[in-house]
Amino acid sequence: MARTAKGWDVQGTTESQAQLRTDRGAGTGSILRQRQAPGAAPGSRGGTVTRRPVPTGHRARHDDQDWVVYTRRIDRSAATVWEALASADARAQWVGTSRVIDDGNGDFLFTFEGDDLLPMTYRLDHVEPGRSAGLSLRDPGAERSWRLEVDLIPDGTATLLRVEQTIVNAAIAPWVAAGCEFYLDRLVAFLEDREVRGHDYDEYFLGQADHYRRLFPVQRGATD
Repeated sequence: MARTAKGWDVQGTTESQAQLRTDRGAGTGSILRQRQAPGAAPGSRGGTVTRRPVPTGHRARHDDQDWVVYTRRIDRSAATVWEALASADARAQWVGTSRVIDDGNGDFLFTFEGDDLLPMTYRLDHVEPGRSAGLSLRDPGAERSWRLEVDLIPDGTATLLRVEQTIVNAAIAPWVAAGCEFYLDRLVAFLEDREVRGHDYDEYFLGQADHYRRLFPVQRGATD
């Protein structure tokens, strides 16, 4: 049975998780796996792309933190987009699997799609069903948590999806940001009934890393 925390489906059915494990087997090596970043969004490299994806994120500053902001306009209703985000069974088709931790804090383990990636502990900070959610990940030893904020804005018959992610460590911003772009495009493909695995993370990183290095330059002598 699925388990729900604060209106967010944390743990899906056994069948969905088994299917994701089957899908992982087609993945190949990844740049991200050579230097996996905390809070990054790794994934399989199945499929072929004809050109490198163009970066869409821009930098913002609020709550005394640096953020990268992405938007996607999806030709689906907000309810449909929300289901793809909040349903564990749906997430298993485009991003990864999760299971609850019985600690009473709303924490859950999330494993991004990929065949050699370890689960990470996330916390569901807030959720307004159908409209917004916020999650956080604390990297061991880090002073601040990585935060992810998701907002759905109806736009006629379509939905504007706005995603903001903190950049706690500028040195790994290219890995984190390219990974988020990768999975957002997989989400759009899933919702539009296109081939989800026709995206290649390495192509995202190679095509977008310079953009995010310019947005988040590493300051000499700075520590994160």
